[in-house]
Order: sequence, then C-alpha cells, then structure tokens
Amino acid sequence: MRDLPRATRPNPSCGACGAETRLDGGRFLCEDCLLAFDPDSLDATYLHSQDQTCGHRCDNWWHGPGRINRGQGFNCQTCALPAGHTSMHWNDCIPINLSDPIPMVGLSAPRQARPSA
Repeated sequence: MRDLPRATRPNPSCGACGAETRLDGGRFLCEDCLLAFDPDSLDATYLHSQDQTCGHRCDNWWHGPGRINRGQGFNCQTCALPAGHTSMHWNDCIPINLSDPIPMVGLSAPRQARPSA
C-alpha cells in the first residue's frame, strides 16, 4: 500500500493583524507588525529589541462613549507595536460599562402637544 500524504501544520497567525507568520531562525515573524513569536508559548516580542513603541492613540470613532451601545464605551490604550510597523495600529481597546450613560442622539422623550391659542 502506498503512503498517504501527511498533514502539515500552518504557521500561527499574528495576534495583532491576523496575518500568517513565517518561521525564521526558530521564531515566527510578522514583518508588518515587526513582531517575533516564541514557537512554544507564542509570546510576542519586538522583532528588533531596540525599537521604540509606536504609541499612536486610538482613533476609532466607534470607541467613543455610547457609540455602539448606550452606557458602554472602551478603555483604549496607545499602540503597543514597535514604531515603524506597516500594519494597522494595535490599541488593545477593552469594552467597559460607563458610570454615566450618555443619551443616544435621536432618542429624546416625545414632545408634548402645544396648547392651541
């Protein structure tokens, strides 16, 4: 009986941009995000350890207070990727409940009829 083809494991996806990584020198690399992933733990480090952090603020309009759901927003961080990355910024924005819900536009109380003169 002939041997059947073996299965192959795909490289893991980058945790920041979702692109497939490539194995190089014992690490999985995402060249767009400038990250290297440990092959066992998949923990990320900067591809070049001397790189500075990007630090770009989150500019996602939908992360404003009450934009998606009334009473909810996001606790947005600055971009944690290395400066010079070519992928989108990764801000690790975490959904939160807001203590003072902001009313949604267009959801005001119904108007009372004016008395006739």
